Amino acid sequence: MGGVREARRPTRAREVREALERGGQDLQDLVDLLRDTTGVAMATVTVLDAGTFCFTTVAGAAPFETEHDQAVCRWSMPHDRVFSIEDLSTDPRTATLPFVDGRRHSLRFYASAPLHAPDGDPVGRLCLFGTEPRALAPLEARLLEVLARDVSAIIALRLADADRDAAGTPDEALVDFARLVHELRTPLLTLRGSLQMARDALDLDAESLAGRMLAMAQRSSARLEELVDAVLRLASHQAPEVATVDLDALVAGVLEGMADTVSTAGAQVLVEPLGVVRGDPAQLGVVVQNLVGNACKFTRPGVPPVVRIRAVDRPGARRVEVLDNGPGIPDEHREAVFGLFRRYSRAEGYGIGLSTVAVVVRAHGGAVGVGPNPDGPGSCFWFELPHPGSHPGGGWVEGAVG
Repeated sequence: MGGVREARRPTRAREVREALERGGQDLQDLVDLLRDTTGVAMATVTVLDAGTFCFTTVAGAAPFETEHDQAVCRWSMPHDRVFSIEDLSTDPRTATLPFVDGRRHSLRFYASAPLHAPDGDPVGRLCLFGTEPRALAPLEARLLEVLARDVSAIIALRLADADRDAAGTPDEALVDFARLVHELRTPLLTLRGSLQMARDALDLDAESLAGRMLAMAQRSSARLEELVDAVLRLASHQAPEVATVDLDALVAGVLEGMADTVSTAGAQVLVEPLGVVRGDPAQLGVVVQNLVGNACKFTRPGVPPVVRIRAVDRPGARRVEVLDNGPGIPDEHREAVFGLFRRYSRAEGYGIGLSTVAVVVRAHGGAVGVGPNPDGPGSCFWFELPHPGSHPGGGWVEGAVG
């Protein structure tokens, strides 16, 4: 409930504004949904850029701008939560503003939720404006909060698109597919929001047939949303910021963050000295996390998982191997296992984790592959990255997937 800093970093705010002004039916559908659901006069996506509030996507009016000191939104920016004013004309902070006193409009009701840049900085608000005094209902506040988070996710995706366009992308087909998947977000949000509001409004007995069916529909929509988000995360990997990476420290940090996953699986993870490579530490952490998580997930019945991480030198590169004692992968599936949505067992998941590994390693000019565990049952997943000082050509070594 505490206050937060106002939007800062003008350059980033300008990037957010430009990303929002590129339009797109996703945001327009979202504010149309918000306006229709709440019955207000106007719903807006608003960003603060260099002292100006820019209402970039609007339902109920055309896009417009107003100076910071003349905007109702200025009073909501310090609050990292849903904020509302029931009657703007009687609130001393807003009564004399031109959008309230009749000079530009005669607004009476205002509510909003915060919008954030990918780094967490506040950049604007998702706003509701009404012409009659009223209170914000709890269900409306919940919907506003949920949709604001989704606008922030759209902002992150558009910024990632812009960064990727500037730097070049290693997988245009994946990006195009992600954009297609992104178009599912708004109808999915409509479904999820409607289900939540129906459940709250009807107050059904959880054990009744209607209650169980509604809960099942919510679980299904949540699972679909997880899938959409996973694809978007996969496509959002930007060009690596290459540095010398201490793999021993990197893997130790990843395993610390995965302690609950490893413990739940009853797994033992053994790490041999790994050395250094050239790469992006954050992205390589994602690679290790996915490979270790994969090894903990795909196990033989009654056999506690044992995962071993080791490294071997190859010409101009270092190969990192993640070996498991699971069921292994049939020969006919090894070549395709890194493909998007490819699954080779009934274990939970979407077939995206190994695709992420391949995309990240490919962007590093490296190679990735899988074979049998030479020390017993199971698999050996591996990736190769250039040694410090080497000059990778960006190709695949023999037996690699790419």
